[in-house]
Amino acid sequence: MKNFPLSLTTKRDFDNQVNKLLSENPSQKLFVNISPKPKKRSLPANAVYYAWIPDISDHTGMYQIEVRNTLKLDFGLNIVLSDKEKGPPLYKMLNRLNFYNLTRPELIGYMDSNQWVQGAMEFLNVTSLMSTKQHNRMRDEILYFYQQMGVNIDYKKIKSP
Repeated sequence: MKNFPLSLTTKRDFDNQVNKLLSENPSQKLFVNISPKPKKRSLPANAVYYAWIPDISDHTGMYQIEVRNTLKLDFGLNIVLSDKEKGPPLYKMLNRLNFYNLTRPELIGYMDSNQWVQGAMEFLNVTSLMSTKQHNRMRDEILYFYQQMGVNIDYKKIKSP
């Protein structure tokens, strides 16, 4: 049992899991550490999928900024929009901004006469709105999708700071 989100409402589940662990092997000694949950993801967790961008860019032939915006649009935005609290106000704001009528190049950006034209995704916070669980889901979906395409990315290749 690791990183259990302990609160008043989850304490009973915590007690049940601890009791189960102890009853399965009563002679085994266990350590329990309780600490406050960090408010934000760690910098390495935030930077993990950025480390994959060059490999995805090389494989797809897209510019790295294009890949970054594509990841936010295709893998992140739907997760934030499905959030009960953050999703509805974000959806309303995007609607007011006519976001859903923009073309894909207008959303992710494009090259025009050797100059990058910024896409809407460059101005939209996505990952900073996510919980750690949501960010983990997004990274796992990115990893699975691009590994299926043959892109050689993996968590193991990420260097610790």
